[in-house]
Amino acid sequence: MGILVVAGGTLAISLYFLFASLFLKQQHSPAGSSLGLMAVTNLAAGLWLLPVWVGMWMAEQVVVPTSPAFWLNLLLVVGLTAAARHFHFLALSRRSLGEIAPFAGVTPPASILVAMLVLGEYPSAAGVGLILVVALSIYFIHLKETEARLPTRLLQPVRALFRDRYIMFGLLSALPPALGIALVKKSVGESDALTYAVGFCFLMGVGALLLGATQARAVSALSWGNPSLSIVLGGGFLMAIASYLNSLATQLYLVPNLTAMSRSSIAIQVVLGWLFLKERDGFGRKLMGSLVILVAFVLLGLEPAQSTP
Repeated sequence: MGILVVAGGTLAISLYFLFASLFLKQQHSPAGSSLGLMAVTNLAAGLWLLPVWVGMWMAEQVVVPTSPAFWLNLLLVVGLTAAARHFHFLALSRRSLGEIAPFAGVTPPASILVAMLVLGEYPSAAGVGLILVVALSIYFIHLKETEARLPTRLLQPVRALFRDRYIMFGLLSALPPALGIALVKKSVGESDALTYAVGFCFLMGVGALLLGATQARAVSALSWGNPSLSIVLGGGFLMAIASYLNSLATQLYLVPNLTAMSRSSIAIQVVLGWLFLKERDGFGRKLMGSLVILVAFVLLGLEPAQSTP
């Protein structure tokens, strides 16, 4: 059951980022368009979830949270997620998924330390090994196909950080989730997954609007990029599914394990990039690496959800 929850959330967020990539590559102002897209799709996600929450509230299955800890953690997660997605959208607007994806491998190892400090969670030795396998696989499957020797190719993404700001944006997008997912777990623990998802989507949408207006110093300078109704509703629906399932998953797994499992979205993005974005360089190698990640995903899903200090 837990594996299906994580798999569903991972697939939904992968399709959402495909929507975003296809849309943003057509825009003249990617910075403003990324914030506009983030705002409208998250607000739409909140509207998708709200009737469900109201029905559950009337049935006395959920309540409005009164704990200050819930709201504080939620606001911190919104800030971290907004920063991560803004950097991710900026990177996608000028670089391919394959060029920025290697740095997604930074998040799972970082989450081990964060979980120990924030939640007191300690993955098993086998769990740590699988997390590192996922991190290394993400990095290796996205190395560029060149005639250079392997040691040179291994350093290419790192060297690109100092030459290309859009690659740096890709790295910056991978850091906030390591802390964010731990705070999500704390916040959901103070309420429930559905209530958290509704609050997250609405606050993310409003936050993106405010951030765009602040950056531009005038709301009229925020570029919406004219997203179609299908982009708004479709992207919002995918975000609604991802937000709820990912929130629910925090109660089923240790944070480091869940972080690595959620990075299986990289394997999905390899296939989506090949199908829709014509990113076919080294596809065989990427596919093999993706299979390794998916095997690690299943094994991590079978790990017991308990801390072992």
